[in-house]
Amino acid sequence: MMNVDEKYKMINMNMRDDNRQFPISMLVSLKQLSPNQIQISYDRDVDVRLAMKPTNYWIKDTINDIPKGISTLGKNNSVNATNSVIWLA
Repeated sequence: MMNVDEKYKMINMNMRDDNRQFPISMLVSLKQLSPNQIQISYDRDVDVRLAMKPTNYWIKDTINDIPKGISTLGKNNSVNATNSVIWLA
């Protein structure tokens, strides 16, 4: 059984800071360059191959329960493999 200090350390390890064991890059900016191009900037270096994989992204509609437009998630939905962004070329 863990004591309170151990639980606190585990919770903090998952929070956003530079001391995380497995840091996740956070979105800094997103700019539409053309009708079919976007430029994404992150707060740290990323694996470009993974960053370009569409199924690693979701677009959340923060207003509607059912996603509208290009959104893949409604405001109360959770991220899962079936609602990721999928581009067909």
